[in-house]
This record gives sequence, structure tokens and C-alpha cells, in this order.
Amino acid sequence: MKLNKESMKYIIILFIVISYYLLTQQCLISEFKSLPSPLYGGDYYFQLGSITHMMEGGNPLEAHNIKGSEPGYFILYSFLVACIGYLFSLTPIIAMFAFSQLLIVLSLSVIYLSMYYIFKNHWIALLGTIVYLPITKFPILLYNSFTHALVVPLFFFTLYYFFENRNIKSGILLGLTIGLMGISHGSAFFAANFSLLILFFYFILFQNISIKNFSIKIKLNKEIYKFFGLFLIIFLIGFSISLLYWYKPIFVYHGKTLNDMQNWAFINLSNFSYQIEFLFHILQIYFFNFSNIKVFFISLLSLFGIFFVFKNLEDKKAKYILLLLIIAILSTFHYFITEPLLGTHFVPQRISYFTFPLTAMLLFCFTIEKLISIKEIKKYRLPVVLLLLLIILFAQHIEFQQKVDTDKWVQVGKQPLSQDILETKKWILSNTCINDIFLSTNELSFALNALTGRKVMITRRSQNSPFLDIDQREADAAIILYGNNSKKRKELLKKYNIKYLYWSNYWIQSEYYFDNQGKITGWFDPIIVKDIKNYKSYFDNYNISYFSLNTWIDPAVKGEKIRKYDLLFVSPQNYRSFEKPWVEDLDNYLKEVWNFKYENQTLARIYEIKI
Repeated sequence: MKLNKESMKYIIILFIVISYYLLTQQCLISEFKSLPSPLYGGDYYFQLGSITHMMEGGNPLEAHNIKGSEPGYFILYSFLVACIGYLFSLTPIIAMFAFSQLLIVLSLSVIYLSMYYIFKNHWIALLGTIVYLPITKFPILLYNSFTHALVVPLFFFTLYYFFENRNIKSGILLGLTIGLMGISHGSAFFAANFSLLILFFYFILFQNISIKNFSIKIKLNKEIYKFFGLFLIIFLIGFSISLLYWYKPIFVYHGKTLNDMQNWAFINLSNFSYQIEFLFHILQIYFFNFSNIKVFFISLLSLFGIFFVFKNLEDKKAKYILLLLIIAILSTFHYFITEPLLGTHFVPQRISYFTFPLTAMLLFCFTIEKLISIKEIKKYRLPVVLLLLLIILFAQHIEFQQKVDTDKWVQVGKQPLSQDILETKKWILSNTCINDIFLSTNELSFALNALTGRKVMITRRSQNSPFLDIDQREADAAIILYGNNSKKRKELLKKYNIKYLYWSNYWIQSEYYFDNQGKITGWFDPIIVKDIKNYKSYFDNYNISYFSLNTWIDPAVKGEKIRKYDLLFVSPQNYRSFEKPWVEDLDNYLKEVWNFKYENQTLARIYEIKI
């Protein structure tokens, strides 16, 4: 884009839009005293743990919570936020808020410039920018939202740039953004490689497609070897960067997911009726959405965009948008093939999030471009598009304000964490090392890691690496805490190199709920293992009380569409007392090094483990 008086006018408008986003977000985050998320199991807090771990000197290529594992959340977002925090001496939470402000500037600028490059129209670029990334998406405090806001637009722009130029320069840029997708999010990496595959077949086979007399003739591209070499370079660049995360999953684990969260943390897509339901659900969101007038209008124009694309296939933009629509459909609904053949899927909910919104936005913009080119509308196009821009911005502001006023977790973020939790965090940060390992319940371990970045033996199952054998860790934790064999306990304490045990008055409640008669009324996140690998006999050998249930694995993901498993629950019958739930023999290894009391009641203790 050349800078002249005309373009400067639109850059000023973009600056005004960015300033509005910045001011609106700042008004919200200035009220936060903690993260707008549950402390126990909340995604934002898990993300905080990753950032804290890096800022405290932890290895960015290793999981911040489990020693030797791959990160549960991909590394690029955490690394960038940690760099901002380190450079400007910010606390991890403030660094997250500051980076969300920076993302407004980066994301809106990248999307605007990309859209202008594609459509050569400033107004359409502005419209596309606010449609794809409304103010309601902010604050962005999570790696998947970061990927959606910045990395995905960068990737699909470089894909278009390569689609248009097909040379080494554009190929290198595309390879770099594929690599960024590979270290930003697993589903984004799948979408990127799938896009590259579809583009390869387009150039080799379908670019020269012709339709005559209702028959289709496909001609093989004469430059097949040239394109093969170019695509190989692109793939190798992207793959090499992605190995920062993907080396062990590919070359060590060979893709085998021991912690198969794609099957138990999402709807059961082995069920054909759920497959069809999900398909219509996605199409309804982007093309038949009646949730409010603004969304209906945008989705309707996106739907019209499909018609205009097919009507204008001689237009390079139309071909590219059609290609993206095919990529979005095939990559999202891949489960129709993978479920019967492989018995699994690659999380289509996430893939749709990285493909359909941008595709729908481009369809919307293509419709606007064709409508304002109509003779009767053309002379009014500037006031029409400007009015449309203002209406969409106003509607989005209303939605944002409703979120601020009514969202449960926004209200939680306006309250500070409890004093016992803050004092626990303070002591751990001041007195332990970044790779020291703590033992506690799943949820207490989750919160401890989130606030300090310290390692834990066990934690909430769903936010770990899919390649981690979490069942073995859960079973071993049960033996350490409740087993009757001191020799085995000592062996496991050494195996996992556990340095501390953390107790809180929330220990029992973080696992089970009881009525006044002491009967179990429900559970939160106790020690659970799948009923596999002879875990029953393992528990029996060490006198662990347990009970069997066929139910859901994740405490936050339940319902008739979610897959159930045969599970073994470590029973509350193992508890010795409220303040010391573990077996008495474990006390022989414990030395209390810190506690927090409030009104003569002990709320938290930390024990050093001496072997």
C-alpha cells in the first residue's frame, strides 16, 4: 500500500478504530484484580502458569506443570507474553493484560493490510477487520484466541500471497507462517498443513480444470516438478520450525495419544447423529445465524458471498475464497472419514474456529464489493459503507458492554484472590526453585502451578499434553498418599523427585462433596484412572480403597453427547483426617516449613519432603 493523502485518510480512520479498542479494553482490564477465570481448572490460569514458569527461568520448550512433558498449551503465546513481562518488569498477569493491548494494534493492522492487499479497497478492509475481530473478542488472554487473532490471519494472507505469486519469496513467507501455526496451536497446524495439501492439488490438477458439455476434464500441470520442489521447500521450512513442539510427538510418541482428550473432552463424534448435528451447527453459526440482527446480517451476506464467488470465478479473489471454503469444509468435517477409519478425530471444533470465521469474513467482504459495484448503489457507496461500519461498531460495543455487565467470570476478575492463596503464592515464589515438584490434589496442584509456575506431580487431566500417561501418574499419586507400603511410597517419591507437599483446607472439597451425614453427594476432581492396565490389582496390592463408575472423565465436560468411560475413583474412605488426609506413614517423610493461619484456623500448609 502506497502512502499518499488518500491512504493516510484511511490510516487515520484505522487509528481511530484501534484507539477505540484500546480505550474500551483498558477500561475493563483496569478493574481486574485477578484473571476473569476460575482459579481451579480455568484456562486463563493455566496459561498464567506457563507464562510465570518462563518468566521465572523455566524451559519454554517443556511443560510448565509436568517435568519432562510437552507443554499442554502451545508455546508461542506464552513465550511472547513472558518476553514482554521480562523486558518491562511486569508481573505475569499484568504482562498478559499489556500483551492483549499490543495484540489490538498488531492484529487489527495485520488484518487491515491483508484485506487491503486482497480487495484493494480501504473501506472493505476496515469492514473485514472489525467483522473478523470485534471488540468482544478482547481481552485476549489465551493461546488459541491469540492464534485466531494474529497467527491465522498472517497464515491465510501469506497463503493468498503465494496463491498469487507462486515464487520462492512467497513460498518462504508461507513456510514461516506454517511454522508459526505449528508452535501456536495443534489444530491450527493441522489446518495449515491441510491447506498446503489442498493448494498443492489445486496447482497440480485443478488449476487447469475445464467444464464442457457437463463433463469435467482435469489437465496435469506441465510444471509439476517445479511446483513439487516449491511445495517441498515450503513444507520443510514450516516443519522445521514446528519441531520446537512437534519433535517428540512425531518421532518419540509416533502420534500415539495416551491422554486422548480429543475423545473425552469434546462431543462424541463416533455417533453419526452427532456428526450430522455438528455439521449443521457450524453451518448455522456462519451462514444462518439468527442470534441477533447484526450477526444475522453478516451471516446472510456471507451466504450471498458463496453465490457471488461462483458467479465470478474468473476473479482471482473468488478462486481463493472458494479454495478457503473447501479447506474449511473438508478440514472441519474430516471426522466423517477419520472416525470410521481411525476411531478418532483431530478436534473439528478447534479447526472450525481457525478456518470458518476468516472464510466467512472474506465471503462477507466479497459480497460488499459486488453490491457497491452495482450501478444504482455505486454513487452512494462511501456513505453506505461508512454507515455500515458505524452500525457494526455500535452493535459490537453494545455486546461488549453486555458482557462486561453480565459475564460471571468478568465479575470474578474484579475481585482479588483470597489471602491464603496469595500468601501461599508469595512463600513458594520466594523459597522454592522453578523446577521443584509439588504433590497435592489435582485442583490444588493446578492452582499452585498456575500462580507460581512450579512443577506438580498430578493436576487437572484436560490441560496436559495429549501424549502424557496421566493415568499412571494418578495411580502412583494414590499409592504415595494412601498406600500401605512404605518402600513403594519411598520409591515413587524418588521416581517423581517430589520436593514438597501442599495442603489446603480445600483439599477434600477439591475432590468430593458430602452431605451432613457424610455421604458423597458429588465430586469435583478426585484421583481417577481409566479401568485399564490392571489398575484394580495395582490399587488392591497397596490397599487403596476405590469404586468403579462408568461416567465422564473431565469435571467440566459432561452431558449426553460426551463419551463416558469405565473409571476407578480413589475413594474418600482413604482419608485419615481433615488436616492430614494421607496415611500416617507419609508423615515420616514430611517436615512442615510454612503455614498460613487466619483467626486461629490453619488454612494452608507446605511440607518439605525428606527421603
